[in-house]
Order: sequence, then C-alpha cells, then structure tokens
Amino acid sequence: MTSREAAKDLVARRTIKELDRRCAALGLVTRPITRVERGRTVEVRERGNGLYELVFGPPDAPEGLAAWITEGRSDAMPDALHVADAKSEAARLAALLECAIADLAAIADRDATISDFCDKLSQSYEEMHCLFRSMRQLACPDSPRNLIDAVCADFQKTLPFRWIALAFHDGPRISPSLRSELIVAGDLNADPEAFRALAREKLGRLSGDSWTRTLTADTHPLAQLVGTDVLVEPVTHDDMLIGVLVAGGKLGRDPDISSEEVQFLDAAADFLGTFHENISRLDEQRAMTMSTLEALVAAIDAKDRYTCGHSERVALLSMMLATDMGLDRATATRVRLSGLVHDVGKIGVPEAILTKPGRPTDEEFAAIRRHPEIGYRILENITGFGDLLPGVLHHHERWDGKGYPHKLAGEDIPLFGRIIGVADAFDAMSSTRSYRSALPRERVLDEVRGGAGKQFDPDIARAMLALDLTEYDLLLQKHADRDGGNGEMRLAA
Repeated sequence: MTSREAAKDLVARRTIKELDRRCAALGLVTRPITRVERGRTVEVRERGNGLYELVFGPPDAPEGLAAWITEGRSDAMPDALHVADAKSEAARLAALLECAIADLAAIADRDATISDFCDKLSQSYEEMHCLFRSMRQLACPDSPRNLIDAVCADFQKTLPFRWIALAFHDGPRISPSLRSELIVAGDLNADPEAFRALAREKLGRLSGDSWTRTLTADTHPLAQLVGTDVLVEPVTHDDMLIGVLVAGGKLGRDPDISSEEVQFLDAAADFLGTFHENISRLDEQRAMTMSTLEALVAAIDAKDRYTCGHSERVALLSMMLATDMGLDRATATRVRLSGLVHDVGKIGVPEAILTKPGRPTDEEFAAIRRHPEIGYRILENITGFGDLLPGVLHHHERWDGKGYPHKLAGEDIPLFGRIIGVADAFDAMSSTRSYRSALPRERVLDEVRGGAGKQFDPDIARAMLALDLTEYDLLLQKHADRDGGNGEMRLAA
C-alpha cells in the first residue's frame, strides 16, 4: 500500500467511526456492512413493513454503516428511531448525513495530509541530523574502519532500509586501511563474500557517477542475491570510483524508494568520498613523515656502522613492550616512532667519538650524553612530534635517579622514556659496539633482571623478560646480513 492509499484508508476509517458516533446520538441502531453491500455515499432503501434502511459511508471505504428508521413500533427493531413519516424522515436524514460525510471526509483528509507532512518533516530532520552526526564522527581520532562502521550503522538506523553496505574497490589509490573492505550494517540476508564479489564486479564495470542507481531484483544479480530492489550510490575521490554505497530491503508502508532517500544516500556517498580523500592525504603525510624519520635514522647509521639498525630494533622492542603492557594500538605506534628517533641527537656528536675503538674517555662520554638534549632540540619544532619528545629526551634516565640528562627517578620519568630505556639497553647489550662485543642472550637477560628497580622500571623489566623475541631476532639477523657478515654485528646467542 502506497502512502497515499494508506492516507485514504485512514480517512475512510475515521469518517466511519465519527458517523457511528453521530448515529448513536440520534438514536439510530447501526451495523457494519462491506463495500459491496452499499451503493452511493448515502442511500435510502425500503425494507417493507414500514422499515427503511439508510446505507452510508465515504467513497472507497473498505466498510460502511447501515441504520434503520421505522414507522410505528417494531419488535424486531426495538432500538430504531420511530417517526410518523419514516420515508420522508429517512430522506432528510440521508441529505443531512451526506453533508456530514463530505465534511468529515474533508477534515480527515486534511488531518491525514498534515500527519503525512509531519512524518516526512520528522524523517527529514532525522536524516539531516544523521548527516551532521556523521560529519562529527568522521572527524574523530579513530581508525577509518571503526569510524565508517559507526557511520554506516547510523545511516541504517535512520533510513527505512533493512541493511546498508559499503564496498570499497581494491585499487592502489584506495587507502590501505579500507582497500577491498566490505562494511555491512543491518541484516544483509545474503552471503557477504558473494555480495562482495558481485559488488566488486559492478565496480569494475563502472566509471564516474553517471549510472543507474536502482537495481531491480528481476534484472540484476546483486539485487537477486539479496532478494530485493537495491539503491546504489557511487563513492568517488578525485572523480575516481573508489566504492559503492548500497541500501536494500525497503521498510515501511511505501515499498518504493523515494527521491528523499536517493538524495540522502547521494549526500552520504559524498561525505564518505570526502572522508576517504582526507584519510588518503593523511596517509600521504604519514608516509612523508616516516620517510623523513627513516632518513634521519639512516644519517645516524651512516655515522656509526656499529649501531646500524639499532634505532629500528629499539623501535620494534618498544612497540612490543607497549603492546605487552596493555597500551592501545595508537599509543604503541607512537612509542615505536619515538624509539625510531630516540638517538637522532647523535647527529650532533662527532663521528670520531662514536666510532672510536675502545672505551671513550670521560670527556667523550660527556659529549655522547648530550645526544638526548640535541635530539630534543632537533625535533621539538616539528608538528605532530610533541608526544615523541619525552622518549627522546629521557630514555637514559634511571629508575634510581642516577641517569641523565635530568636525573629523574621512578614514575617521574615519562612512560615513553622508561619503555625506550629498557629496549635501548637490551639492544645495546645484544649487538657489537666499537668498544665491546655483543653479550650472549642469557647474560643480557640477567642484566635486565638485575637492573629492575635500579636502572629499569621493574614492571617494564618483567615485561622485557617475558617477551617473545622471535621477531626481534629475525630483524637482528636481517641487519647482520645487510652488514655483509664482516663480523661487526653478531646475533646474541
């Protein structure tokens, strides 16, 4: 039933109800009748023996009413209205009721129109509010997949569709976090992999956004799979098709997809395209940042062949420790980046000191100890590096307060500094330096165990002792192979 048909049905039912009330006020007994039993809107029928029947109801109503008017007393109709001239009275009542029916129908039609308008206005408000919520959600600092999951769920709750799905292309220009992803909100009622395959096939045959948006269940395999007509909107980025937003299983009184729903999905697809553009730019910025960091690390490695790969290994161990300690993924990633640049200040230390055979002098150690502050000054004005700086500045502080540069102790040492301090010491002992050979693995673990509560945060030291070092050893071997096997770097046994 369409919304207009539903409104007409509502008008008819309300009119019948009001007529029944008015007949009761007149003392008329009424009975329901079906549509086929009555003729015009109001009709007077003679039943014999002085009994007249009024049959009335609004046009196209599924049911109507009948009332009786009799002359004299009738045991069969004790509650009917009795008058001297039942026929003429019936005619007058018929004319009166016909006018009443017209008035009631007009009032009910107006009420139905207002109700329909209010429903549409309310739905439009919900859809507009949903789009604003989506804009706010997509600006939150969360993973792209989590954000789009939340937004699609909000779309599905707002629109009268059983499900909404978003399928991304697998092309190289799609953000890695979303490439080939299928996000479904609601009950798809179909195999997700089969749906993904058909959506990908459609993506492969389309370009731009000038194509049919409604796929019917009797003509298109994607609609046949889900058993309902579907609405498909392109999601584009720089005029390139990157995905499709699909809605199906229309709910509510009107089974047809309305223009308002098409417009909403079109706006939603535009938002998602803009969001993808933003995260692609962010991916590019992150890639550029990583390239810059790697260039800085390469500059350090070029100064001291003995520490080649040290920063990368410290970064790996730092992230593993952060994850093992229960820090969230985003924080663990930032710890890794801080570990990657923790020794960038060694750029300011003379190469002759860094590569000097044998143990450095006190003056040379003093020059080396300045590298945390040099690194801090190098990085402090780079946008987005603020949370990395504590790890750079404080990774040589000690739990007992005897470290440098500020002699901080205990939990006064920033967490990043405490984590990187353990990772840095572990890798330093595990690799060959200009003034000593690498220590065996058990000796390194004993040193960490003995340094807990003295040099190291005891909780982080325990985490280090429990760590699975398989990935670290593979990286250490990779760096040893890259060094050419000349004996300058060795695996810790």
